[in-house]
Amino acid sequence: MWTGDPNAIQSSSCEYAQPASTSGGNPQWLVPYVHTKKYCAVSSDLFENGAGCGKCFRIVYDGNGGTDSGQAGSEIIQVVDSGAGGQKHFDCFVDTFSTITGTNTGVFPVSYEEVDCENPSPLTVVVLDGPNAGYVKVLVAGSETGVSAVTLTLDGTKQFNMYRGGGATWATSLDGSQGVSVRFDVTYTDGSTGSVDGCFGGSWPVAIGSQCSGSRRLLRGRSSS
Repeated sequence: MWTGDPNAIQSSSCEYAQPASTSGGNPQWLVPYVHTKKYCAVSSDLFENGAGCGKCFRIVYDGNGGTDSGQAGSEIIQVVDSGAGGQKHFDCFVDTFSTITGTNTGVFPVSYEEVDCENPSPLTVVVLDGPNAGYVKVLVAGSETGVSAVTLTLDGTKQFNMYRGGGATWATSLDGSQGVSVRFDVTYTDGSTGSVDGCFGGSWPVAIGSQCSGSRRLLRGRSSS
């Protein structure tokens, strides 16, 4: 069990619920998993230096082998944090932990599989550092799985390959362009892609909390099992 404090996610390493991430209002990417407390921190092998952020897993406990009394259960969860320790390890919000194990404490052997997140929000990019024409850091959230690469294009021609800024955030230095169009192209961990274009109405650079939402995945590279 990770925590019973719903505010603990605000300091989690994926940054989905940090104040800057939600300052623009209407954070659709927190639905359905974060709002219903169906989320977990994971060990480093599942976190994958941040590529695990936003992935969803079905966790199943068969009712046998726990360190405290429990009963069989299952739940689909979303990864929102690192630091669970060990390997193949999930530390979950107490409500979800109880759904899976039937209790609120202990360590339990589980089986799990990666699945597409249910009812995901559209791909959304949120500015976390700005307004700055020379540098930008953004949160990339939404869709059915984690993100492996992000490219930012200014004025239709100036392309910047972003680097992971930690968790589900991405950053890059820029060339000082202002008053130009903005596009983000995203590659997901399963090889599928998505994009948001025409962001911020040509008013770049923009303030912290500014959001741009667009398509779900365009190409599918993995079938869930």
